[in-house]
Amino acid sequence: MAIKFPDSITQNNANYITVSAIDGDVQGIYFVDTTAERDAIGDADIALDNHRALGTVVFVGTTAYVYDGTSLTDAEWTNTNNWTALGAAGTTLAGLSDVDTSNLNSGDNLVYDGTNFVSSNSRLEVVVSTDSATSVDSWPVADFVGATYSYNLRGSSSRTGTVMVDYDGTTGIEITDISTNPQGTESTHPEFIAILSGGTHIALQVVSGNGYSFKAQATRI
Repeated sequence: MAIKFPDSITQNNANYITVSAIDGDVQGIYFVDTTAERDAIGDADIALDNHRALGTVVFVGTTAYVYDGTSLTDAEWTNTNNWTALGAAGTTLAGLSDVDTSNLNSGDNLVYDGTNFVSSNSRLEVVVSTDSATSVDSWPVADFVGATYSYNLRGSSSRTGTVMVDYDGTTGIEITDISTNPQGTESTHPEFIAILSGGTHIALQVVSGNGYSFKAQATRI
């Protein structure tokens, strides 16, 4: 039998609580052990009871979820996309609505693209398998006008340095390589060139680099 109270309930004795949500359920707050049990709240008879409500909080084990669906139908209620773990957004960067980590690689930085924070894809690692020109990075000229690379080339010899690439917006490309002296006995060492590829991208390439690994941290400007 349902009991309706016309006003709020208060407890005259401050040592006792009025309603406990720990040992049972209160409308809008439930405690279950599994997602299946959460799905079963109200079940298919929602027209006959009021167990479900927009904004309902359900503890599945020790994790609290809030229901943010738009209706109380079975299809909506059991859709896991309509349940948000309370506090989950702040536990990792991926939980923030304006951070996109879908293309994030080890060593990348996050940059703001005007809408979201996205991967800069700044860490590069390429193994060169030919002495012919091999692209180790490429960037769209519509977005960037230059780039710098803090790099290491390691193979029969090794060196560490900085490559700077500047594009004048038409066809002019300037490239400068400042590095340590190569270590090793090889007489021919890999070199960098930069080309305009397809009229849309600048490609940084390595020549005479067969067997070398190129590792770099890129900053596109």
